[in-house]
Amino acid sequence: YNAVLVTFDTTGNLPRLSAAVDYIKSAGFRVVIAYAGREDLREPVWRDPDTLRRWLSTLGGKADALLLGWRRTSLHLFLPDRAFTNFLIRSAREGNPDLPFIGMAYYGETAETLQGITYDVPENCSAVLVVGLGYPRASTRTALRTLFPEVADHPHLIGLAVGEKPYFDTQNATGKSRAENEAIQRRIEIRLLQAGCASTMTYSGDGSDGAYGDTTKTENLCREYGGK
Repeated sequence: YNAVLVTFDTTGNLPRLSAAVDYIKSAGFRVVIAYAGREDLREPVWRDPDTLRRWLSTLGGKADALLLGWRRTSLHLFLPDRAFTNFLIRSAREGNPDLPFIGMAYYGETAETLQGITYDVPENCSAVLVVGLGYPRASTRTALRTLFPEVADHPHLIGLAVGEKPYFDTQNATGKSRAENEAIQRRIEIRLLQAGCASTMTYSGDGSDGAYGDTTKTENLCREYGGK
C-alpha cells in the first residue's frame, strides 16, 4: 500500500495528530484525511465549526487528499447537504488551495432507502470511492456499470475492498485466520482493478475500531491489532 487514511472527530490532540501525519509522510506514504467519528448514530456530527475548520485547514495543509465521508460521516449513516460538503472542502483547502477531494458512490441502506445507490460526488472530484463491490465475485465491470452508472466513466474510481463479509472478525466471523482473510482481500483488490477501478482502498483489521464486540480488533493503526 502507498497511502494511509487519517480520520478525526476534533476531540483529540491536533498537534499530536499533525505530528503523526508528518511521520507517516516521512515513511513514504501519502495521506488522505477525513472528518469521521465512530460508526454509531449516537456519535455527534455537528461540531463547533471554528474548531472543525481549524482541524481541516491544518491537516489539509499536510495531506494529499480529502475524503468527504467515512464511518459516522459516510453515506450509510449521514446524508450531507451541499453546504456541509462545501464547508469541508473550503476549510481543508485553506491549508492547500489545490488539495484534491474524493467523493463517494454507495450501494446499500441509508436513512432514505433500504437498498439503493447514493452519491456524494461534487463537481470536480478528483476521485470517487465506490462502496458496495468489495466482496468476492462482486467486482466485475458489468456490476460497476449497472450499479453505479453515474460515475462508471469517472477517470479515477477507488474500489473499497472489504472482505468475505463486512466486519469479518467480529459480527460476521468467517472462521478464517488473519492471513486467510488478507488473501481474500487481496483477491478482491485485483478484481476491483480488473473491473476498471484506478486504485483500491482496503479495511485494516475488521473496520470497526473495536466497536463490534471484540475490543482487540481494530482498524486503528495506532493500536495493536489483536493485542491483549
